[in-house]
Amino acid sequence: MTGANPSKIEQSAKAIASEDAGTGDDSQPTSLTTVVRNYLDKDGWNYEVSERNSHTVFSCGVTMKNANYRTIFDIKEARSQFGVFVYAQVKVPERHRSAVAEYIARVNHRIYLGKCEIDMDDGEIRTVVTVDVTGSALSPEMVGIMENVAHRTMDHHYPGLMAICYGNRSAVEALVAVDESESAAESEAEASA
Repeated sequence: MTGANPSKIEQSAKAIASEDAGTGDDSQPTSLTTVVRNYLDKDGWNYEVSERNSHTVFSCGVTMKNANYRTIFDIKEARSQFGVFVYAQVKVPERHRSAVAEYIARVNHRIYLGKCEIDMDDGEIRTVVTVDVTGSALSPEMVGIMENVAHRTMDHHYPGLMAICYGNRSAVEALVAVDESESAAESEAEASA
């Protein structure tokens, strides 16, 4: 994955946490925007920042094993809300949207953190991980975990989406194929260890 890996996430999070701890000002929590910007900067992300309807949005591209994705770090500072949104670059053709919606429902039933979504009007696919930190604070570790979950969830299930859209597989067949691929990859990793 371009932009982050688990060890870099942990290192960046610890560095930012120690910097924030050294400010000596416990009365004012660090803004969500500052935490996210520091996380992205420490990890070397290339991003654009914009303001949209009282949201601060960090936007960037990410390359992973199965595809390239558009990633949005969305901050609603006044509401103490933060989310990571990962968008597939391909939109689902209309004739496959019902099957993909079933696939997404089956995926969502399995995952513990975050969710997958489809816009039935235009076929847009995304994974989402959000948090409300009212009465608490957003940490760099949280940003890293949320980003990692959103990207890994999308990239893991992306081949199933493509199997439905371009391989004429059913939702169940696509999910079985993803599971079999994961099992094969785990077996290869164990054999080479």
